[in-house]
Amino acid sequence: MDSISSTETDKTPPIEQTLADLHTSSAGMTGSEAQQRLQQYGANALQEKIVSLLMHFLHYFCGPIAWMDALRAAVLALCG
Repeated sequence: MDSISSTETDKTPPIEQTLADLHTSSAGMTGSEAQQRLQQYGANALQEKIVSLLMHFLHYFCGPIAWMDALRAAVLALCG
């Protein structure tokens, strides 16, 4: 008995269709195609987000426990 049902395989397009959609072949891209896509789409990399040490430190005080402590302090100050 095959572990993949027929409904799962029906959803997957044939490899030839996928390669055609991506405008490539099973042999891969040539160097010139890769260079052209690099210029068209840019590098396949995420930009690193730079956060200052101060903001990183202050981020620790933005959680639910910090808010509960502030609320508790305010209630205690009011009730005395």
